[in-house]
Amino acid sequence: MRSVLLVDEDMHLRAQLKPALVAEGLAVLEAGSAREASEVLRASTVEVLVVDGLLPGTGLALIEEVRAQDPRLRIVFVSAVLRDLAGLKKLREELDVSLVVYKPLDPVNFARRIAGLARGVSEADSPQDAPNAGSGFAEELAALR
Repeated sequence: MRSVLLVDEDMHLRAQLKPALVAEGLAVLEAGSAREASEVLRASTVEVLVVDGLLPGTGLALIEEVRAQDPRLRIVFVSAVLRDLAGLKKLREELDVSLVVYKPLDPVNFARRIAGLARGVSEADSPQDAPNAGSGFAEELAALR
């Protein structure tokens, strides 16, 4: 069974996402910190790592550590705020993050996308997960793609 590791200090969000991921046929592992995530990754094989951007110990540091050890692992970055172009470029190009999504998340849609990544399906970010940031947002999103 393919598995996903959810790394977010918010246990309520993990509890909200887990049933939808399980319904997509994924085994779900959980961690509330970067340290816990590193321990789980040493002990388990996962196809997709989902990292909260506001993770204590920084989500970016965890991604950098994981990427240095496994350049093929599919990583999803979850953000509560719209990142600037430079930050998104670093995530996508330097850290090879497969998907960047924004809170609030629709658990069913999110789980479908994660299941696709776990099966090896590559996809670009979908505008339905990006918040409406006001005028010029469509143009900025196009530039990000």
